[in-house]
Amino acid sequence: MSTGKLQASSSFSVELIHHGTLFVFTEGQIERVVKMWDEARSQYIAHLHQVGVELYVKAALSGDTETIRMSPIFHGVIVIGVLVELPRENAVVPYLLREYRGDGMGETIVDMLENQKRAIAVHRNCNAVDYYLKRGWQIVRLICGGNVSILEPPSYDDARKSATVCLYDPDARKVLLGRRLVIPWENHWAFPGGGIDEKETPYQAALRELKEEMRIVLPEDAKPVEVRQFFVGSEGRVYVVDCHILHVRADTLDPQSTEEMEPKWVSINDALRVRPMGLGTRRILRLLSQM
Repeated sequence: MSTGKLQASSSFSVELIHHGTLFVFTEGQIERVVKMWDEARSQYIAHLHQVGVELYVKAALSGDTETIRMSPIFHGVIVIGVLVELPRENAVVPYLLREYRGDGMGETIVDMLENQKRAIAVHRNCNAVDYYLKRGWQIVRLICGGNVSILEPPSYDDARKSATVCLYDPDARKVLLGRRLVIPWENHWAFPGGGIDEKETPYQAALRELKEEMRIVLPEDAKPVEVRQFFVGSEGRVYVVDCHILHVRADTLDPQSTEEMEPKWVSINDALRVRPMGLGTRRILRLLSQM
């Protein structure tokens, strides 16, 4: 898979199915990549100093690969982070360089690790444990005197099935969101949705929730253009959510407030800035913003 339209003189990378990635560099590009990697590695070691994990600092500086191994994370031919392996813990640490944070790259990396069923190590001073818990990850053990949590990705076997519906107007670039009015997600912005009843399909459940929470009934022939699945966590429970994305015209629908949700049509750009919002909803919005 190419990373973009190429010029004859440009460096590029190609993802090979089952065989990793092939990098093709122009003259002088290898030296630039080596420099980027040295800077990324130094930034991560400085981060280890900052959070106070001297055991791994010493191992990284001494080349102790039985304790820690570091490799670059690439976006095209640009080094954007460090993937740290902790062989003794059978866990990894994804570290995104500061200049590449805030535009969804971090979530893309975590998505990949989640799909690969990799355990992740998180230091409490990084303030990231809650992020993983909200994605449905579970703490399985503590290391480094209780300062580092080892988390494992969610499992379908342990997750409750749920469904949501995302109504998106591609011409107006607007999406229908709702502010939840009941706990545990009170005041969070989300798509209408909820649990799947017995004998319901996920899509039937999503349409039922849309009617209950926003008083919208879609035509019988309305079908999703895409279904995305993701995990979320809440109060110790894990949910696997099927999000049904439908293309609609915003001016043909009249969502109503209910005791559960207060609806609002929002532009994609504004929706990405709305807080508080569930991580699953934000992931779908980022997907829509790239369409």
